[in-house]
Amino acid sequence: MPDLLDYGQIKAPATEVLMAGAELWARESGWMPGT
Repeated sequence: MPDLLDYGQIKAPATEVLMAGAELWARESGWMPGT
């Protein structure tokens, strides 16, 4: 079982892709936190 550091390094690329997609969606849809 990987330790926490390994887990973070393994998932970092996927997190970057997901966040980029979420930020694009937020810009295009006009979504703002708390709304």
